[in-house]
Amino acid sequence: MPDLKLVRNDTNFYLEFIVKDSEGTVIDLTNATVVFNMQSTTGGSLVANITGNVTDATGGVCRFLITDELADITGEYIAEIQISYVGGRVITAPDISVKVIADLPA
Repeated sequence: MPDLKLVRNDTNFYLEFIVKDSEGTVIDLTNATVVFNMQSTTGGSLVANITGNVTDATGGVCRFLITDELADITGEYIAEIQISYVGGRVITAPDISVKVIADLPA
């Protein structure tokens, strides 16, 4: 999964992912819901828990709208995409590294 660099206080943009398994094969997201979870590398509660949209199910594409999750935070974070299918099957796509950097002064 990717390494992301985001800017503190940025809002109203999408993070888009193509979800693949460990061998690089696209994961089919048909009839799935997707959630983006983000937590500090030191632990604690989630700083983001965003339900996303599947935009191309057979292509494994999903996206998540970032609204106020980056308000007043900086630092190193880990993230995952949790994929839940009808019937109860759950797959987690881990290993997303996120660095939130300070925005430049005006």
